[in-house]
Amino acid sequence: MAALVRTSLLLVAALLPVGVKAQLAAAYVLADHTSGYILESYKGDQKRQIASLTKIATAKVVLDWAASTGTDLSQLISIPPQAIRPYGTNPIGLQPDDQMSYRDLIYSAMMESDGTAAYALAYTVGA
Repeated sequence: MAALVRTSLLLVAALLPVGVKAQLAAAYVLADHTSGYILESYKGDQKRQIASLTKIATAKVVLDWAASTGTDLSQLISIPPQAIRPYGTNPIGLQPDDQMSYRDLIYSAMMESDGTAAYALAYTVGA
């Protein structure tokens, strides 16, 4: 599953024109994970916050947990009220008690950088 997430992210990054990537992201680095070769970068030498790294780690933990427990990623879970924070990222507009699958929440966290989705996953899996 981790390979699927990694491949999906690389495909999205590779398919977008460079000009669009530069406009959408404050900075990015696209590297070959086998060789370490930098394929593309934009402000790749700048120090950045690690919020997206936290979302990646959350997705990885959820995928590992689902594999080890046999949990179906299409299973629906409720968004806990604690996931809705005034200053958190919530681009898809999740509300308390909304129902979404683990899979869709992972996609929202990874593709939309949705902190609310990542929190809901962490809260549910860690409970």
